Amino acid sequence: MKVAALKQYLQQRLVIILLVSYFVLHGVVINAGTVSLRSGINLLLLQLACSLFLYELCLRIYRTPSKAALASFVVITGILFFGVFQDMVAGFKPIADLGRLVVFFPLVLLVTGISLLYLYYTKKRFIRLHRYLTYLLIIYMLIDVVKGLRSTSFTSPVLVSGKPGYVGPRPDIYLVLLDEYLGHEGLQSYFNYPNSNFRNFLQTEGFYQVKRPVSNYSLTVYSIGSLLNMKLFEGIGDPVISNHYAYKTALEKIENNRVCSLFSGLGYAIRNKSPFYLSGQAPAYSQNLLPQRLDLLQHQTMYYRVAAALPDFLGAMGNDYFILRKRRRTGESNERMMQEVLEEANLKSGQPRFTYMHLMMPHDPFLRDSLGGETKNFRESEWTQSVKDDAYLQYLVYTNNTIAAFLRKLNRITKGDAVILLMSDHGSRHVASDKLQLGHNTINSVYVPGSDSASWYDGLSNVNAFPVLFKELFGLRLSLQRDSIVTPD
Repeated sequence: MKVAALKQYLQQRLVIILLVSYFVLHGVVINAGTVSLRSGINLLLLQLACSLFLYELCLRIYRTPSKAALASFVVITGILFFGVFQDMVAGFKPIADLGRLVVFFPLVLLVTGISLLYLYYTKKRFIRLHRYLTYLLIIYMLIDVVKGLRSTSFTSPVLVSGKPGYVGPRPDIYLVLLDEYLGHEGLQSYFNYPNSNFRNFLQTEGFYQVKRPVSNYSLTVYSIGSLLNMKLFEGIGDPVISNHYAYKTALEKIENNRVCSLFSGLGYAIRNKSPFYLSGQAPAYSQNLLPQRLDLLQHQTMYYRVAAALPDFLGAMGNDYFILRKRRRTGESNERMMQEVLEEANLKSGQPRFTYMHLMMPHDPFLRDSLGGETKNFRESEWTQSVKDDAYLQYLVYTNNTIAAFLRKLNRITKGDAVILLMSDHGSRHVASDKLQLGHNTINSVYVPGSDSASWYDGLSNVNAFPVLFKELFGLRLSLQRDSIVTPD
């Protein structure tokens, strides 16, 4: 009798159990090697408990097991696969704007509500649909199991060689990116600040300093997307935040970029210390309300995406707690990432490493003055332009001192054998609004042991940085893009 009751219990809830199991299994499989099986099991148990509780609530409302299961299915699908649907909409150019969270979130709630009302008032039992969904989920899970087994059986990468006969060294490579760092020429012209101390430091440390380097775009996501793919964007429309299709495309290009693919083919391990998803790794910098370790398994869910957007939204509404929280988390993330890079550099490894570290400095929030004192006035939205300029320059000087100390330590740990690219993603948008070329001026300094850096040329733009580096280090000949500035029409 107990066996029959248990069988009936599982049959009534099977589609819910399969849905949650598929969500977790799929996440573990596509992030194999990054997400542990233990993390997946813990998440599965938690989500199963919540989903079965939801089913019991629906059973009280809908009375019949089949309707309760479908109602639960609708709600759980909307929550767990929210990001999948959002990305699909955002990826279809004619309706991409519907993919904005402020539009898509209430739209999903509306569709879910209508579906639940329909289930409540209809007399249909949906037995056939229930069975179809069950079989479909079983098939999807079997496909993922096969994928998981194949990925563990065939793990050896195909290496990409450099120039024919290349057997040279593969040094550790560090991309150190300073967000919104206006270049030396721009600082001299706009702020009348020569930045001589930092320039002298770089020269003493052996960095080659590119003259008049420029960013191709004025927004980080497009600048990094083109930098890491060594190609300017085409067919996406204006490179602005309000163009949701373009913005989403740029993020996808960063996550699956050509530079990391080439490094992986050359036998490099990829280390992500940035605010982006990169080569199957979660961001190292985040303002999310949820723990960072859950990113890869849950970043497509409704609750994760809402929680990710909430701090900035509430901060923009003037909530002091979230403004101060963002400032604190930004400073902590910058310090933590630098510390992690130094600690990992100390670890012996038989595999060369490519590390991308993206520091949110001297980008706002402007946390420190030039002497390292904490900035007291944190309501930057109320600042005049002259106050912003002063705070920016002070924070830039602090950034110089901080990054100089970091580079000294990194060079000491690596015994001067590592390649270091010190760059900024873009210059000052405020300066660019008046003087385009000057505002796109960036910092671009490279340390390559034993090289005369002859390949690096004046006026180099970000999109061509890695083609030049790959040629100098490995003899790879990659096509260069036009050193141009892309602006909205």
